[in-house]
Amino acid sequence: MACNIDNHCVAPTPSCSNHACVCRKPSAANKLSNPGFDGTASTGFTSWTKTNVVLAADIESCPGSNSVFIENSENDPNQCFTLPAGNFTMGGMFKAPPQTGSFVRIRYYSGANCTGSNSTTDDLSLNGTTTNWSLFWNNYTAPAGTVSARVGLYGIQLYADQVFVSNSAQF
Repeated sequence: MACNIDNHCVAPTPSCSNHACVCRKPSAANKLSNPGFDGTASTGFTSWTKTNVVLAADIESCPGSNSVFIENSENDPNQCFTLPAGNFTMGGMFKAPPQTGSFVRIRYYSGANCTGSNSTTDDLSLNGTTTNWSLFWNNYTAPAGTVSARVGLYGIQLYADQVFVSNSAQF
């Protein structure tokens, strides 16, 4: 379908790019790389460190787009990125059995590439998730001296997609 703006497109290709409807694209304000786990089995975790998680169908069932399924892992997958001190929003789309104890953790570092002191963390609780995709987010403040941060997913039978760390509650 030819388009000029995102409103001209519908799921499963809700974004307009070069007059074509394509899979949803992350905002330029999102500090995470590949926040939608998009790509093939070999590229879907580009920019993420992972151990035991797998790719799964995403929220939009968009071709070439994925989510991640976490059976029972801590800090898997995770990603390090540049984050200055100050306010930001962290969240994403999640689904899981209710009350699993799943959460998203961000750990702050005083050096580049997640080096230096790292004694401060914030958690986004995902208790109350449902078997339907739901948006969870909250506002946080990176402490003074923060240069970088690592976001990690902690889940029990958790699906995650469209994860974001940005200046607003958007992917």
